[in-house]
Amino acid sequence: MIVSLAALSFSCQKDEDVLPTAPKSTNLMDNLKVPENFQWRTDQVVKMRLGVQFTGLVEIKRMDGSVALRVNVQGNQPMNVQFGLPAHEKTVKVEYRGQSVELPLSGGVLNYSFSGKTQAIAG
Repeated sequence: MIVSLAALSFSCQKDEDVLPTAPKSTNLMDNLKVPENFQWRTDQVVKMRLGVQFTGLVEIKRMDGSVALRVNVQGNQPMNVQFGLPAHEKTVKVEYRGQSVELPLSGGVLNYSFSGKTQAIAG
C-alpha cells in the first residue's frame, strides 16, 4: 500500500517545461531598409489584345502548362483580355486552333494576332 501511494504521488507531479527565453535585442524590423520603388505584390496583371481570323477558343497558359485564361474570340474582331499571373512569370504560351506561340511579358499591353493558318488536331 505504501508503495502504491508513493508511485501515485510521483505520477501526479507535473513536469514543468522551462522554455528558453529569446535574448532581448533591438527590433530587427526597425533596421529593415526597403527601397522606395520596391514592389510588394506577388502577382501581376497582364493585359492582352488578341486577334484571330476565325471565331475560336484561345488558351493562354503558364509555362508549366496550367491555363491562365480560356476565352472564345470572335473572328476579325480584336478582343482585349486581362488576367493575373504570379509575378515571377516572364513568358506565356498562347494557343489557338493548333497554333502555339510563346510571348514574353514586357509590362505593357501584349498584342498578338493569329493568322488564318490552322493545323489539324488529332483526336
